[in-house]
Amino acid sequence: MNAIQALLIARILWGVMRILLASLHYRLLIVAFAALAVALVVLPDLATRLAHLLGVGRGVDMVMYVSILILGMVWVRLYSRLRNQEMLITLPARDAALRSMENCPAKAEVPHPPPTPTSVCN
Repeated sequence: MNAIQALLIARILWGVMRILLASLHYRLLIVAFAALAVALVVLPDLATRLAHLLGVGRGVDMVMYVSILILGMVWVRLYSRLRNQEMLITLPARDAALRSMENCPAKAEVPHPPPTPTSVCN
């Protein structure tokens, strides 16, 4: 085993150890992914054989294609979670702001007074 192989396997196992506190289906997915990563590090010809089965010329190319697909899926998932978090924060804040404006006395000369730093109601 080369030094780079040992380093890659150690990094993979370190990442798995960090994920083990996640839910069960994530744990199983990570363990399967880590086992495949270790197998590809220890047996580099396996990546080439898998690539040929998928119609790709080299194992490195196949690994890059799969990595790009996985990163794209992660990006979409993170974007979706961010949008959900924004909605969870925005909707209650908007409701609270509208409720506080209902309690403001109406002014005849300015229908919508601009907010001041000290108070929403002038």
